[in-house]
Amino acid sequence: MLNKTAQCRLVVVGNGMAATRFVKLLVAQSHDYAITVINAEPVVGYNRIMLSPLLAGEKTFADIVLQDESWYAQQHITVLSGTQVTEVATATQQVRLSDGQSLPYDKLVFATGSKPFIIPLPNHQAKGVCAFRTKADVEQMLDHIKQDERKQCIVIGAGLLGLEAANALNKQGAQVTVVHHSPNILDRQLNPIAAGILQRHFAREGIKFCLNAQSDIIRVTPCPNGGDRVAGLQLKDGTVLAASLMVMTVGVRPNIAVAKASGVPCDKGILVNAHMQTETTNVYAIGECVQFEQTTFGLVAPVYDQAAVLVATLLGQNSTFKVAPTATKLKVSGVDLFSAGDISEQPHYQYIEYHDPANHIYKRISLHNNNVVGSVMYGDVADGAWMFDLIGQQSDVSNMRQQLMFGAHFCQ
Repeated sequence: MLNKTAQCRLVVVGNGMAATRFVKLLVAQSHDYAITVINAEPVVGYNRIMLSPLLAGEKTFADIVLQDESWYAQQHITVLSGTQVTEVATATQQVRLSDGQSLPYDKLVFATGSKPFIIPLPNHQAKGVCAFRTKADVEQMLDHIKQDERKQCIVIGAGLLGLEAANALNKQGAQVTVVHHSPNILDRQLNPIAAGILQRHFAREGIKFCLNAQSDIIRVTPCPNGGDRVAGLQLKDGTVLAASLMVMTVGVRPNIAVAKASGVPCDKGILVNAHMQTETTNVYAIGECVQFEQTTFGLVAPVYDQAAVLVATLLGQNSTFKVAPTATKLKVSGVDLFSAGDISEQPHYQYIEYHDPANHIYKRISLHNNNVVGSVMYGDVADGAWMFDLIGQQSDVSNMRQQLMFGAHFCQ
């Protein structure tokens, strides 16, 4: 146990969901740390998962704040907002900031999250091209919609985030076209039948889709005050889509630049062991910036698990992180969707399907060696949690195979 008269100086680089969860768990169990949080954004940490309702106008920013400034003050936590870490001198255990400050640390946690990938198309730096990652991105999108009478928007990428962005912009009265490289939307989480049902739902709401499409050039027009602004998107087949706002939701990359430059071992992410330790003495990492074994992370459940494991590590408790199955849920009102496990087409899998087109209900269970390995549900997801447990348990379901599609009630 640390000497309470000489608190351990703990610097947390990042103030997102992983960092906030970690700090909250730590102060609930220990007062042995003098904590400083370095926050690159000018506002306190917020729930990025809820940016879609914020963009749609269904939530205010206050609704999605994780912990307000008064909470940090009550916990005697120092938060430095609007500044970034430029270097970590691991040999002397000093953190250098973009505002010129230099802070000593006894232990340091990287929780730098990830950065959105922007396709380097011609003119990708034009005004009106943005990602969907931060509060500032939401504000930029809303400003463009207000300024454009036609309110024409293009969303590149029909994954979870792209569909949520498209839905939110549509709620704000924009004319939205989603451009996607695959013939099916949400192709990593849904099979073609479920994807088709979901696409038709969005089409009824007025959202258009351009699938199996390859983006070529961002068309621009000169701005009155200099520079260029988005005018549209030209596809490789010559199709031109008009727009003044282009939102790219084509994936993220772990934000490892400072860690890597500081000599902390990295691959795709910051390399950590099962205790969230890096190979660098007194340096740890959690969240979307990390790589554990061969896996990086983009969902909140494993990130929160990592935060809890790191707290246990710092407190000398025995806890290890393990990669666990995750389930997909689309944050769009009026859509009930569940996807978990391996939903790919495999010749050695067996499939059980139910489809009720009139009521927009579809279910599919993937089986291998009498184990449930994956499931997709649309329209009726009441048994999603039970199905998720079956996937995780990998127990033999042969004795209830005929009843699986009818749900837990008929199998217990």
